[in-house]
Amino acid sequence: MPHGQTVLLDLARIAAGDQRYQLAPGPATPSASPELSASIRRFGLLRPLIGHELEPGGKVVLVDGRHRLAALLELGARQAPCLLLTADTGEADVLETALEAILAHRPVSPCEQALFCKKILQHLGRQQAAAFLPRFGLPPHPRSLDRLLELLALEENLLCGLHDGRLDGQAARQLISLAAADRLLLWGIIDRLRLSSGKQRKLVNSCRELALRRRTTVELLLATPAAQQILGGPGDNIPQLAGRLMDWLGAELRPQLTAAEQEFETFRKTLGLPRQAQLCHAPSFESDELTLSLRFADRKQLQAAWQLLGPVLDKTTRR
Repeated sequence: MPHGQTVLLDLARIAAGDQRYQLAPGPATPSASPELSASIRRFGLLRPLIGHELEPGGKVVLVDGRHRLAALLELGARQAPCLLLTADTGEADVLETALEAILAHRPVSPCEQALFCKKILQHLGRQQAAAFLPRFGLPPHPRSLDRLLELLALEENLLCGLHDGRLDGQAARQLISLAAADRLLLWGIIDRLRLSSGKQRKLVNSCRELALRRRTTVELLLATPAAQQILGGPGDNIPQLAGRLMDWLGAELRPQLTAAEQEFETFRKTLGLPRQAQLCHAPSFESDELTLSLRFADRKQLQAAWQLLGPVLDKTTRR
């Protein structure tokens, strides 16, 4: 358990720029919020800072309260109330305190969850770290831990968007699979057009699918004249601009899919397949792979058919 007491801390003791306990993305010293500064000016500091003393009487690393600290410094404060964790408090306990400080007044964002897991793993094993996941509403499984850590592959501006709610969690996971240039381009569009969660997912999925079909990148796809005519247009009516982009993507997807479906259906008919056979193509025709399913009444019928099919399939797959 953490050990500490509330003291009137000399703010000069706080180690500037040390982010070892910071769970949110962004700079160690953010800009002061005018609203928070005004509140402190009127009522004083309603929630004390939390810090960890590295050694008795030495430097203090901030655990919670970087926005409050920025406001205090802007107001010219030299001291402030601080729950000071003593030097003998273990690193895992300090990180848990940082987590509890967030949970005490709001839900933990996906970014904070991921950063907490990354940092706690430096001090605890995977099973011990996974035990914190139920606090985020997640099952205490190492796989859930890995899924959270995957989010840290995103660039910092995307993590900040995910943290403050501008980037949808599912869309963020879809973006991870893209090249960095494509990812940053789509995030710029999402942020500029203030797309809803559903439209963010549709944008990423549609662009990814079209790029796969055309064997190109999302960056080149959206550099075409048709796309640039939309994206480079006046931005004074954001909803209309977003609607035009979604309509264009839908129109680009549908004709190719319809033509491919018609071609596939013609091919299927030439095979003269029996009723119990079903032929399926790859999702959205992303590859030439085909799946043939055969339905049998029972095992005996399957065994009889397999005596004929087995040798034929064996010869075919060896080619």
